[in-house]
Amino acid sequence: MLDSTQEQGDVANPSPDIHALLEPLVRDVVKQGLTVVIGSGWSTGKGLPSMGELAAGVVSEVESQSSFGELSDSDHSIWAEVKSALAEGLDFESALDAIRTDGPVLLLVELAIANLLRPREASAITSIMSGHEGFDDLTRLFNLLSGTGDAISVVTTNYDRLVEYSARMAGIHVDDSFSGRYVGELDPESSAREQVTSLAIRRGQPVRRRPHIQLAKPHGSLDWVKLADERVIRTESALRGRTQIVGPGLSKLQRGYEIVFETHRNKANNAVQKATALLFIGYGFNDSHLQQHIDRALSAGKPALLLTKDLTDASRQYIEKFERLTALCNSSTPGCTSVWSKNTESVVELPLAWSLDQFLTEIHKI
Repeated sequence: MLDSTQEQGDVANPSPDIHALLEPLVRDVVKQGLTVVIGSGWSTGKGLPSMGELAAGVVSEVESQSSFGELSDSDHSIWAEVKSALAEGLDFESALDAIRTDGPVLLLVELAIANLLRPREASAITSIMSGHEGFDDLTRLFNLLSGTGDAISVVTTNYDRLVEYSARMAGIHVDDSFSGRYVGELDPESSAREQVTSLAIRRGQPVRRRPHIQLAKPHGSLDWVKLADERVIRTESALRGRTQIVGPGLSKLQRGYEIVFETHRNKANNAVQKATALLFIGYGFNDSHLQQHIDRALSAGKPALLLTKDLTDASRQYIEKFERLTALCNSSTPGCTSVWSKNTESVVELPLAWSLDQFLTEIHKI
């Protein structure tokens, strides 16, 4: 594990120039073929609940549901195991490992997560749409990247729709594999065709596509709903049905192979495999669905940049292992940012450079 006081890495004296450190890297990363991977760290910075907050709120939310009292004895036993693990301070994902299969308990947990997320998501979307300071960073990034090619590949493990609204504020369409305005049907080919602005009329003439986001959400989305006839649609309407999100814990391995999640998981994996470079924003390298493809991309020497407030244990291991992965994170030195590269920490006298907002301001002057 990285430790700036041990032999794992040498700490430079504050403060090297951050532009001298990062501008060559940025030229390697921010280019055509970049894939952006957005984790929960970015959304929590916009006011969405963290895993700890979800763990704190999910018990009362589950037990407030009218169907909670209708659980069987065996389901109540499963829930008691989850509740006990959370009370003992076990992390949210590990506590939910007690739910090993799809069933009533998992459905209640997913409903609780969605209910806890929705009001905070609505507040964040309002701020994005209003252009509030600190909420326009992803919109600015998309504006920057729209000049590098006709499609921007984005993978997010988040359930919220902050990516989609940030893209629309940038005037960029979103290909989320659903086709249709009011009720989107899962139809990747039709969704892709919606990005076409003109078709070839002569041999050799290329198909023209509008700038757009190729969005993959392998863990689902708050606006995906499974109807009574088993169809999964995308809709803004509050329709009766099961919100399609993959909750933390062992059960996600089972649900992850349902067609809607498998479609987006394959889309995410392809985006990582085909990337010329990777930009990770608030990502902790803890997702089992993506990790083997990220490992392969980084093992192949693709340049990568991580922007995150705090390094997880997994991200520290990745920095140690992959020389072309550079990370910006919060520094223990007040008013500074740590730049980790090749197991070496450089402390730069610039606060919050690890945030996408400040990174764009300082490095790209936007």
